[in-house]
Amino acid sequence: AQLNAEQQSLINHNAQQVKYYKAKNQLKEASLYLNKSASIYLKAGIYQEAINAYSESAQLNEQLRNDADSKKIYNNIAMIYSEMGQLKNSLKYFEKSLLVSRRNNNKEEILSEITSVG
Repeated sequence: AQLNAEQQSLINHNAQQVKYYKAKNQLKEASLYLNKSASIYLKAGIYQEAINAYSESAQLNEQLRNDADSKKIYNNIAMIYSEMGQLKNSLKYFEKSLLVSRRNNNKEEILSEITSVG
């Protein structure tokens, strides 16, 4: 799979935005552009690059203690790994999402995630 010219242009723009916002220590905005890049890679079927972008975004969200976004990103990564047939990696990221729910003592999410993982 490869990016077309429009997608590559968007990826380049997003990378510039990530660099800009990281330099200004505006990590939430940087994360947003990483997620946009991950989405572009995902639509193009370039799964490893999507995972890389989501992983960097997850790191920023962990720094920000933005648990809601961290959970979504970990679930997205888990789903990509599942799509790739890498179930061990998929389970690892579902478990990370579960840890976030446990950290927040969100019993409804914990039950939902245990049910979907188990």
